[in-house]
Amino acid sequence: MFTVATWIWFKAGDRLDEGSSLIAKFVSEVGQGASLAKVSIRLGHAPDGKAITLLVADHPWWNVQMRIHPNGWLGNSLAVISERAAG
Repeated sequence: MFTVATWIWFKAGDRLDEGSSLIAKFVSEVGQGASLAKVSIRLGHAPDGKAITLLVADHPWWNVQMRIHPNGWLGNSLAVISERAAG
């Protein structure tokens, strides 16, 4: 289950392999106790039909990783996204 501390990152194109590599790095650095139940990666499509990869994660490691090495990933917290959606 995700919380308001959850972040959602996105990157244009099919980046499932890159996301899987990031998840493997997460497990190697955090250990087998890393909660993979709180990480999700999926391929979707933007309104223009182009592929977009979404990475949803709820662990402080991800915020540090994406801040130091964003590699084109953009994102925000679920709390901020929810506020914007509510208007």
